Amino acid sequence: MSSEPGPKPGIRQRLLGVLAFLAIGFAPFVLCEGILRAVGYHAPGNPYEAGFDPKLKVFERDGDQVVVAPGNRRTWHTQAFALARKPANLRIFAVGDSVTWGHRGNEFATPLRAYPELLQDLLRQQRPGRGDEVLNCGARTFASERATRVGQEVLQFSPDAVLANLGTSEHLEADLRADLARQTQRMPSWLASLRIVEVLEGWLRSRGTGLSLQQSRERDASLRAPFVTQASLLTGEVERAQLVQTAKARLEALARACQAKNVRLVLATVPSNLRFPPFATHFAGPGAQAAGEALIASTGALIQAGNARKAEKLLSTALVAHPEAAGLHYRLAQALEKLGDLQRARLSYLEARDTDACPARAIGAFNDMVRQLARDMPSVTLVDMEGLFEAEVPDGIPDDRLFLDNSHPRPAMHLQMAQALLQTLTQTGVVH
Repeated sequence: MSSEPGPKPGIRQRLLGVLAFLAIGFAPFVLCEGILRAVGYHAPGNPYEAGFDPKLKVFERDGDQVVVAPGNRRTWHTQAFALARKPANLRIFAVGDSVTWGHRGNEFATPLRAYPELLQDLLRQQRPGRGDEVLNCGARTFASERATRVGQEVLQFSPDAVLANLGTSEHLEADLRADLARQTQRMPSWLASLRIVEVLEGWLRSRGTGLSLQQSRERDASLRAPFVTQASLLTGEVERAQLVQTAKARLEALARACQAKNVRLVLATVPSNLRFPPFATHFAGPGAQAAGEALIASTGALIQAGNARKAEKLLSTALVAHPEAAGLHYRLAQALEKLGDLQRARLSYLEARDTDACPARAIGAFNDMVRQLARDMPSVTLVDMEGLFEAEVPDGIPDDRLFLDNSHPRPAMHLQMAQALLQTLTQTGVVH
């Protein structure tokens, strides 16, 4: 009875050699993975990406204290507070984005003392001998999706009021969520779950700290920011309106939750640096992008050469065809300033902010929504921070005099924000 001949010894030996080589090559990685899992290691998360999981809890109990959970401490720097609040002491939570967090530039490792800390100082000066608390729950890149979720979480800790200052990062938060979804699609879940992959990703993140204040201002002659990608652009009014409507629904839900707990919700309009150039300009139509960017560059040269009148005429004509071109509005504002027409220049700066194809400032429609929400919901009180900043400068055009960059206030303005909040909290009876 015959049988099939087995593999030749030479082939078997080669196969065993390849397997041994692979085993030796992968052994260090398997050993490292095993050690990392045995010690329960997890790489520190990216503070900008935290909070998208709806099950995430920012805080945890530590005896009779409440603290930020260890895995969240790169995102939030909220001070510890007592689980049981003394009735005579005020407890106020501030939720929001990097303005609330105290951002002063990615080149700085620590935040500045922002309006929540300054408001606590003012309360303790006005009410000496008490332990009034203003707890800073702001986080960088947060907007209505994640900040309102934090606002809902803090309601269990018996606050007298919740302050919500957000709107600058609405597009950034949505873009970040989309980018995380793309990353998930590119990497299989089993690979992403490996501890050694977490270590490598953490090392790569540590190689860069984000844009510096100077880098955030970089533009070419067409006002294009080199760090903005095509995938990050909004291409029309419909997308901007959808961002605002989505934010409105989230803020309404937070307001209803506050009302159910008899907690005052204080919403703020969001000021911005109007003389800060837009981050991106979108032109609709074949060939329109190149021609539009060329016009932005050429009119900028005209303004610098002292021919603002010609620039104004060219830009006004072009805006008829491209009313949502942020760069054209910005150049028109510059031309009008040169011509001494500050009133029309201010309106054009506002249009440049509101039509930015990569908005990193709160647009006018967002602030209008916040004002309307405060009018419609009895549990909501408005603080008009936008109006506060406009009143601070004689020309009504907030700029570098008040801001570090596109949206982050200078320390003196954080103090004014705290003073405005104290006044509002006193008027509504939260502070007495």
